[in-house]
Amino acid sequence: MPETLHKTPIAIVDEDQSPLSLPITTAFYPPLFMLPEMFTPAQMDARMDAGVTTFAHDIPPNFQRDMLAGRKPAIQLNVDATRIGQALTATHMCRQ
Repeated sequence: MPETLHKTPIAIVDEDQSPLSLPITTAFYPPLFMLPEMFTPAQMDARMDAGVTTFAHDIPPNFQRDMLAGRKPAIQLNVDATRIGQALTATHMCRQ
């Protein structure tokens, strides 16, 4: 059975910084998650490699522009699978 998320560390890489990406960056809050912190892609990779961050969302550049143009830009979710219970819980939550 997957773990319950509680104060899970999450990082956000908002390469778009648009009005559309703002609600995504603020959608993660306690008690499930620690308050999200904003990072660059290089910082996110280093934190994931060090095991400091369990989840990281990467919102691509031009996300809002592509959405408004009818394209389907993808938001990348990076998961530290060494915390397998939390990884399973979060990926299940993302599918819903």
